[in-house]
Amino acid sequence: MSRTRLTKTEKVKRHLERGGKITSMQAFKKFNATRLSAIIFELRNRHKMDIKTQEKVSRLDNGKYAEYYLA
Repeated sequence: MSRTRLTKTEKVKRHLERGGKITSMQAFKKFNATRLSAIIFELRNRHKMDIKTQEKVSRLDNGKYAEYYLA
């Protein structure tokens, strides 16, 4: 019996398809994915997913970060 492991891209895709939102920090914590923007680029272009970006501001240091979700 063979078990296939999901790639990080597939894990992020499944998360978004289930209605989730994701940030770089969440992607790292949940999937050990360090290049979320590259994964989002691939999902948008190769998988033709309509992923939206919402800019957020950190409460800790007023830094900006992106939160991604399916439209």
